[in-house]
Amino acid sequence: MRKPAAVALVLLLAGFLNIARGLDHPGGDYRPWALHHASYSDLLALGGDRYLAGDHPVPYVDDRIEYPVVLGFLLWLPSFAPGGQFGFFLLSSLFLAACLLAALAALRRIPGTNVWLLAAAPALATYGLLNWDLVGIALLLGALALDRGSLLGLGVATKLFPAAGLPALAGRKWVPAAAVAIAVNLPLAIVARDNWWWFFRFNSRRPPDFSIWNALHVTSVGVVNVLSLGVVAVAMLLALRAPSRLHGVAFVIAVWMTVNKVSSPQYSLWVFAAAALVSAPWRIWWALVLASMFDFVCELWLYSRHSLTLSSVVLVMVVVRTAATAWFAWWCWRRLTATPPATATARRADQPRFAT
Repeated sequence: MRKPAAVALVLLLAGFLNIARGLDHPGGDYRPWALHHASYSDLLALGGDRYLAGDHPVPYVDDRIEYPVVLGFLLWLPSFAPGGQFGFFLLSSLFLAACLLAALAALRRIPGTNVWLLAAAPALATYGLLNWDLVGIALLLGALALDRGSLLGLGVATKLFPAAGLPALAGRKWVPAAAVAIAVNLPLAIVARDNWWWFFRFNSRRPPDFSIWNALHVTSVGVVNVLSLGVVAVAMLLALRAPSRLHGVAFVIAVWMTVNKVSSPQYSLWVFAAAALVSAPWRIWWALVLASMFDFVCELWLYSRHSLTLSSVVLVMVVVRTAATAWFAWWCWRRLTATPPATATARRADQPRFAT
């Protein structure tokens, strides 16, 4: 096993052992205990809500889920594993570990990357098993490494963030991306329209949470929806016109995470993956590490213990995390504007392709 993969798996294992402590606190006791002990995971929280009693409601048909379709089924399938809550968590964790390895393998296929910037990120220990983001990251990086629109479409049907990869694919690759995303969603949109549509309703109505908009005191949901989506749309248009396609993808991800309406701690994994994709400087990596660990301390430990008495500390955390991510976005932008246009015959060194 290569060293980056080994280091990444050790970090993920550390997270597994921390979160596994919560298996002794099932049901309604789990969330307060897990937050108080800094070992919370949506895998146990959401899985426990739905499947702890032994039921297996079919996603979207029998169950309203606030996630895209692929992720909804990834939440459901481990419920059939033997061993109850432990079996559910173990199978989910093994799958996410496989996704992490796939993401690292994809990075190695792309010239100019630095696998260590993802493999050595402490966020793998704190957030790698907090949610299912490693699935979307693996699909995004796989689409870039193999130049496959179909993988990108599957990624968008898992998490919306892989849409940041669109600027890196030639226009003709958008057709299979759209076809796969539609094929995955359409059956459920037809047979379970209300539950399928809930993901969009839930997120459109969700107020800003732990985001830069809270720090700026912009709390209108409608205004934040327009501003955040507008900024991301502009970033994607700029990336489409950029000669450095992978820097364009990293730029979109960094901007997206800077202005996103809701900031969940595990979103830092996307930023580390983007940093690895473009070999960002180590000084930026360290800033991202410090910001993500500060986020962990505030959101998954101190805030649950002291509630609103720590509002000023949480505000500082949001500003620090946003500043680190914005710094990375600025670095990507400087590389985008400094890269000379490619000729019609010369292949760009950072264009997605198989490694030789």
